Amino acid sequence: VGQLWTSQAPASPLDDWAPDEMNNKIKSSRPFRWTTVVGVLAVLGLIAVGLVLLPSLAENRADSHREMMTAALWDLRSELPDTQMSLETATEPTASVTTLNDLSTQLTVLSAKASEVDEAGRSDLPTAPPFTSSSPIDDLVPIQQRLEPLATTAQTIQRRIANLVEYRSLMSGFLDIPDLPGEADSATQADLRVVLASAQAESASILADLPGDVSLSEHQAVARSINELFASWQIDYLEALRTLDAATAQTLVADLNTRLTDLDAALITPLAQIRRQTDADLIDLARAIDEVMDLARDTASAP
Repeated sequence: VGQLWTSQAPASPLDDWAPDEMNNKIKSSRPFRWTTVVGVLAVLGLIAVGLVLLPSLAENRADSHREMMTAALWDLRSELPDTQMSLETATEPTASVTTLNDLSTQLTVLSAKASEVDEAGRSDLPTAPPFTSSSPIDDLVPIQQRLEPLATTAQTIQRRIANLVEYRSLMSGFLDIPDLPGEADSATQADLRVVLASAQAESASILADLPGDVSLSEHQAVARSINELFASWQIDYLEALRTLDAATAQTLVADLNTRLTDLDAALITPLAQIRRQTDADLIDLARAIDEVMDLARDTASAP
């Protein structure tokens, strides 16, 4: 019994055991995670940034579209002074065919710039981002609606000047015949018969191809009348040459030359009318473009 009381119990695996440091995640009493807090704050930050940036996106889109429209308007407006010079040349009674044909380059540029304004007016307006006001874009509607009429006016002016140039260029070949003699031998008479018949056919083709303009209608009617009379005139003239009637032949030639000279003189009045009307149209167009440009500037500066 004494030995039992004094004997030592065998060593146990738990004799030297002590608990380790508890993991902070387990030991912590906080019911949330820092990563969740950071995520929430990031989302809130993005929302705040979006609320600030989204309105500016709509304004930027509106500004970009406005600049596109005003650039097209400015290009057209800048071409109008040169168009006035083309109009002056086209309506100058003494302008040569070569000088008139040289106007085609400027008139082509005017047409192209008018087309650009028309395209700008037809282009779709930008859309506002979700949850933002469309007011900056809505302000562009009155500007866009005025572009197409301005382009149409410019095209109308361009066509009228171009038609006038074509009219005068074509009419330069109307009854374009050489100096006609009062006397001619049989061989010359045969040649003249061909020349005169060809001139009449060519003149009829010219009259058929003339562009229309209300200011030129009376002049065109006079030209048609002369060409119709020319059919019987050449018969009388050739007969006078055949019968050696020089006096009658010379009278017929003088009468034809007078009619052609009067035809040229009759063009002066419609030329002046076209210049006056078209110049007024150009001034009105420039004023209208300036008004739209002012409107664009006002909408750009509006809060």
